[in-house]
Amino acid sequence: MSWRDRILNEFAAEVTPITWVADPDQLLSELSIQQAIETKRLELVTFDDAISFRFLLESKYRPQWEFTGQFNLVAVLAGEKADFARVPYDLICSSRRISLSLT
Repeated sequence: MSWRDRILNEFAAEVTPITWVADPDQLLSELSIQQAIETKRLELVTFDDAISFRFLLESKYRPQWEFTGQFNLVAVLAGEKADFARVPYDLICSSRRISLSLT
């Protein structure tokens, strides 16, 4: 099994509406991994800050949630910003968390 397969296996299980990924080594930046995740009907977004993310969530995903009752979002905390403590409590407490690294 390659390192890419190990990463992709993390996204094989049933997911919550938001899956948070701490990715300090930016493993999800590889195009083939991004494409494989997107074929699983998951949408990748980068978490930069709480206000921008909340705006995206409320303007794009909240209407989808209200209409269909679901959405599958993978929010990536990349590089030096890969710290779950940066995520608002209400968003992370009911979400799945994954930590990826070269180690």
